[in-house]
Amino acid sequence: MGIKQKAIDLAKQRVLGTTVHHGRQLRSDLGLNKIKYVWIRKIINISLTTYIITYDSRYPSTYLPRFKIKNPLSSSFRQLKKVGGKNVFKDFKFTPAIDLNEFDVRIDSAHIIVQDLAGEKFIDKKLFECRNGKLNLLERLNETI
Repeated sequence: MGIKQKAIDLAKQRVLGTTVHHGRQLRSDLGLNKIKYVWIRKIINISLTTYIITYDSRYPSTYLPRFKIKNPLSSSFRQLKKVGGKNVFKDFKFTPAIDLNEFDVRIDSAHIIVQDLAGEKFIDKKLFECRNGKLNLLERLNETI
């Protein structure tokens, strides 16, 4: 199918109101249909196409505010670098979070991280490393809980 034919088909879908919502299909594929508020955002300062899908299964029908998505207590997405014997974190940059139902970008190949915020209440932030099969505590992360 040529580019011209694809453009004509897309125009027909929009005129007829039958546009495929890729976010709804993704929600269905992940089994998140019963959860009302599911958000998606993209990491933009790495070369891999990576999306993070965030929801709270503990409260499936309660509104999930965007500030909880931006700064979750239970997890953080950062690059870890070793500089002068110290661990240094570099923050990723994200697109704004949008509702997964409104997400209309086709994902052909990408990494998808699914983040459930149900465990926010029961966290103990620590940084571990694994060397020679042994798990060692490096440090406690200095963030308020």
